[in-house]
Amino acid sequence: MTEQIERVLLKKLVPDPRNARLHNERNIKEIRKSLRELGQHRPFVVQRGSNRVIVGNGMLEAAKSLGWEDGLVLWVDDDDVTAARRALADNRTAELATWDENVLQEILSELGDLDVEVPGFNAEEIDALCSRVLGEDEGGEEESISDSPYTRKIEAPVYEITGEKPAIRELYDRSKTDALISEIDAAKIPDEIAVFLRNAAERHTVFNFRNIAEFYAHADSQTQDLMEKSALVIIDFNKAIEYGFVKLTQEIAEQFEKDYPDER
Repeated sequence: MTEQIERVLLKKLVPDPRNARLHNERNIKEIRKSLRELGQHRPFVVQRGSNRVIVGNGMLEAAKSLGWEDGLVLWVDDDDVTAARRALADNRTAELATWDENVLQEILSELGDLDVEVPGFNAEEIDALCSRVLGEDEGGEEESISDSPYTRKIEAPVYEITGEKPAIRELYDRSKTDALISEIDAAKIPDEIAVFLRNAAERHTVFNFRNIAEFYAHADSQTQDLMEKSALVIIDFNKAIEYGFVKLTQEIAEQFEKDYPDER
């Protein structure tokens, strides 16, 4: 049979149980936003006979959560080996692409002027992109001071009160950390392993640095100093180096250049 596209009930499609691509909460949320605002701009790729989704598992989850009953499907006559190759190739080739940040910033700025949002980009990411692009454009002469491509003029950020002081609970999210620690506590494993895993679980604590910056601006000097020592904010780069949070040496730069010559 030849490949064909048709509209199919989503309940007939089978999610790939061995899908190697993980779709986190934000990813599904942004796919859902894209489907809702822009519609389905590419079909699900589905193995004929098994109805297994080869390409589009995240889109299937998002579409179902929107209450969609059907969608466009491209049927393919893949055997299991070809299906696996197709699924991995689709994800991996997309990862290998890179952004032209100057063009991206220009397009996003134009859309922003029209008060139009783009699924997949949040305000913080767009601000960071603009800062990088505009910083490079404005600081070109400064960067020529050294022959090293990694030299940058560094200016400490200024933290000023812009709103109400956030509550402590708004500074971080331990939900995933606590859930993992509960699972570790319930497991029948040696104590020393449990201690190690509990410490490792702390890496899943998510910090809201926008709120942390606002909290810092409201805090007393002692609290501010402790926040600096905890690397939650950086005010004095000499202190950051002293505390061990900033350690940029020529040897590191030279080694990076050797390992990643295309990243200059």
